[in-house]
Order: sequence, then C-alpha cells, then structure tokens
Amino acid sequence: MDYFNEQRNATLKQMALDCLYSRKELTQYEYPHEFFNEDEAIADHFRKCNSVILEFLLDRIPGLANEQGESLTNPEIEKIASEKTNEIWKSISAEVSKYAEEVNVHYINTSNDENISDQLGFEI
Repeated sequence: MDYFNEQRNATLKQMALDCLYSRKELTQYEYPHEFFNEDEAIADHFRKCNSVILEFLLDRIPGLANEQGESLTNPEIEKIASEKTNEIWKSISAEVSKYAEEVNVHYINTSNDENISDQLGFEI
C-alpha cells in the first residue's frame, strides 16, 4: 500500500531539497597518501541528506500504517522507506545536479608536500 499522497510526496521532496541546500559551502580535506576524489564532499553531504530522509520515513511509516489499520514488520518498514527515499531522490535528480554545480567546495591539502615515494624508494 502507498502511504504517501501527492501532498506528502511534495513535502518529502521539499525536505530533501532543504537539506541539500542547507550547505552552500562544503570543505573537503585532502589527506596525505589518499586518492583524491574531487566530489567526495558533495557525495558525503548527499549521503547525509539521504540519511535524514530515510530516518524520517522510518520514524513515520509505522504511524501511517496504523492510521490505515495495518501493522508492518521492521523489514517491511525498511523496504518501504528505502523505496520511497530512492523515489524522492530520482524525482529531484535535476535539482541535485544543479546543486552539485552551484555548491562551493573548499579543498584543503593537509600534505606536508614531501614526496613519500622518494623517501621509501618505491611508488605508493
């Protein structure tokens, strides 16, 4: 059963966007000897927002089911929440892409600029 009407779906979409745009600037640290991924800060923020929506749904779905006289098991709740979270993010994928282009990411290099490969005598 679908526990989400058009108004609830719109609210969930807005919650996801509010979470996403809550951070206009991100900081990404470049640690020594770690592979650099320029999108790591954005991906971390997206995972956090995804988690916020998922946790919200996990908390609300049992009550929505009870309102309709149904009782769900934890695996059923988790499945519904996961599917709804994925549905919400897919529906706002254009806005997510726009955010990724607009967000300002500050990169901080924590390396001491020494070439450790030279010190060890081989490439890492």
